[in-house]
Amino acid sequence: DSRVSDNTADLEGGGIFNSGTGTVTLRDSTVADNRALCSFSLGVAAAGGIANLGTATLHNSTVSRNRAVGLVGVGGGISNGGTVELLDSTVNGNGASTAGGGILNGGTLRLLDSTVNGNGAGDFAGGIYNGGTAMLAESEVTGNSTSMEGGGIDNAGTLTLKHSTVSGNSNNFVGGGISNFGTATLFDSTVSGNTARI
Repeated sequence: DSRVSDNTADLEGGGIFNSGTGTVTLRDSTVADNRALCSFSLGVAAAGGIANLGTATLHNSTVSRNRAVGLVGVGGGISNGGTVELLDSTVNGNGASTAGGGILNGGTLRLLDSTVNGNGAGDFAGGIYNGGTAMLAESEVTGNSTSMEGGGIDNAGTLTLKHSTVSGNSNNFVGGGISNFGTATLFDSTVSGNTARI
């Protein structure tokens, strides 16, 4: 078991920064209570917890209570410009000042038997912001919130949900569960109990 916690970065990846040529694998691990100041950003990565530009895989791991703050505070838990895969993992209680409280994806994102819950963002996508390609299978996006759009998921790329649930998310504008500006495909999935207050 490994733990990455209580770290601070002035730019990107409060807990972990993985370069475009890097590979990171976390098993039975925790990335928690890290912080990125994010006064400016290189590419899409900022991330309080994990900033990934390469390949990252999480097995039975937790990304929790990380913060991305400042002018470009995106991807509170994970910001991805490469490839990220989560297996039996949880992203919860993270926050971003701008977008993607739990996860901001500009690359390829795959979630299997995983949960994104209780995250928050100042403007867009309390749970997941997707500007790339994202696939969720047997996964849940629940209890996330933001002030603008996409309480659960804000999609501007290609999104696929298979046997997954988006519920109990909220925001103050549009798309309590999912805001879609790209291509979204749902197979045997549930979007219920979400709230957009306007």
